[in-house]
Amino acid sequence: MQTFDPSYIPRPKHCKDCNHILGVVMRFDDNRIGLSRKLFIFNNAIEVLPDVDVLMDVKRGMYKIHGLDSCDGIECSNCGALNSWSLSDEAMRNLMRHFKVNDSSKIYMPKVKVMSNA
Repeated sequence: MQTFDPSYIPRPKHCKDCNHILGVVMRFDDNRIGLSRKLFIFNNAIEVLPDVDVLMDVKRGMYKIHGLDSCDGIECSNCGALNSWSLSDEAMRNLMRHFKVNDSSKIYMPKVKVMSNA
């Protein structure tokens, strides 16, 4: 049985063309697998993300698809564009966010100290 992780803030998946929200990425704890992220696709594209309590109540019928690991064709109900999503995209976004500095043209790379045996 899956239970949603309350410490994880759900993140919206936006359409690449019109920026409507197609779904939401949430993290849940599965007793067999452990913590994992899944994409939940809304029935229709929306403009404002609902509250966390509403999002985690998956029985309400707001989701067309529950818990994707990856996909190549999420069609936006607003503009018709096809959007893809995978856990790799999510991991890369987190990594870039971690190393980004205030200036968006520069990426911070930590300095590595090389130890010499001589």
